[in-house]
Amino acid sequence: MYEQLSQSALSLKDRKNDGVQNVNNPVSNKTEVQVEQEIDQTPTPVSQDSTSGVEVNRGSILMPETDFEYVNLMSDVSNSLQDMMIAFSVFNDCSDRYSKLPSRYPTFDGDVEGLRCDIVQEQEYEESIFEELRNGCRALAEQAVVDCVKIEMPDLVRDAVINQVREEVDEQIGDHMPVSLKEQAVESKRQLEEIRVSLHNSEARINNSFIQISNLYDSLESVLTPDGSESPLYPPNVKSLLGYDLDSARSLNKDFGLAETEDLRVNFQQFLKHIGTSVDIVIP
Repeated sequence: MYEQLSQSALSLKDRKNDGVQNVNNPVSNKTEVQVEQEIDQTPTPVSQDSTSGVEVNRGSILMPETDFEYVNLMSDVSNSLQDMMIAFSVFNDCSDRYSKLPSRYPTFDGDVEGLRCDIVQEQEYEESIFEELRNGCRALAEQAVVDCVKIEMPDLVRDAVINQVREEVDEQIGDHMPVSLKEQAVESKRQLEEIRVSLHNSEARINNSFIQISNLYDSLESVLTPDGSESPLYPPNVKSLLGYDLDSARSLNKDFGLAETEDLRVNFQQFLKHIGTSVDIVIP
């Protein structure tokens, strides 16, 4: 490729030198017949002698140099353009052949792809190990909570019943008003329902206390409303709660008898504290 370009450049240089010589000697490129024809066609300046009245033919054998220079210059430009076209053609041909040659340097595409696959496999392995450890810790914690609740549940029920009965007896004795058995049955049923709701909410709050800022997607245990029902706005996890707007957050607090404010973050914090989790959220 480089040899062909060099030959084209030398050819261009030779033509340029020939053009310079032609400019210095414009008549050298003309044949004798062409020169004679141009001389015959060139108007001969005629002047009249002031003294004798005889016409004098001046410059009958002279040619204007500008015409020769123009012709030779145009010929030189045409030849130069042809040389440039030949050189560009050779260059394009060499470029095409060079692009088809095999690379002399080794490629590392296979090594890079293999390394990427190894990194992905290592990440998946580490994630699986972390998930296994996390599930194991959570299972142990849940089992510990269940065992603790099972142990303390009878005492909690007994204490709650005793307190409720004592308050009821004290109220009846203080008012000195007899209460019918039907009313006592209704009141006892209500008290038992309150105890059931209280125990359910206590267990739910214990489970929710394990929710931290690092596991906002973990499921929240359902805390019942004061009437023992489940709120339709109760979020499945803390992350879902953060997507509530101000009206939804106020309605959620209203279902649980909590204060309603115009501050979205305050509404969230009140609800999270009520259900037993201590996650501190920040709203941008």
